[in-house]
Amino acid sequence: MKKFLVFLCLLTYLPGYACHCHEITIEEGVQSAEIVVKGCVISAFNSNDWKAQGLQYDDSQMRKVDPEWMKWFTPLYFITIKVETVYKGDNLPDTITILSTVTGASCGFRNFFDPGESYIIYAHSKAIHYNSLARSAPDSFPLVLYTPHFYWTNHCTRTWFWSKEEEEGILSVINNG
Repeated sequence: MKKFLVFLCLLTYLPGYACHCHEITIEEGVQSAEIVVKGCVISAFNSNDWKAQGLQYDDSQMRKVDPEWMKWFTPLYFITIKVETVYKGDNLPDTITILSTVTGASCGFRNFFDPGESYIIYAHSKAIHYNSLARSAPDSFPLVLYTPHFYWTNHCTRTWFWSKEEEEGILSVINNG
């Protein structure tokens, strides 16, 4: 019985992994993002089949134990956005794909974006957070490559529902910047 209680105590002591972001200002968000857009969600879904979604990656360093290894891999959240307003960014098409990890521990969004709703999205073309994980365990995770018109966001950006106050703040930063 004592061993069982000690075991339970140890379980409650194990460290947890959670997203840790510091709050950033609109100015910091605009400066750090590659693109800032207002967009209406066309579709949003989780998928393990990155290739079918058009995302390019390098899995040459990964173990090939199971030919269907992507089934076991953490899915990504694919959000198709109709771009309504471009605040920052060049030569964006009318439609872009936003990517996010689906786990809160990696600061990703999970089932957050609703079709028909508008959001202000701060994003990057590089999978900065995800690729840091891939580089730390190259035999377990593919390295995501640059793919045109695919952008990454997470909870550490200011990505959120569209609001007039946020839009006015962005315009103020851009006009005074």
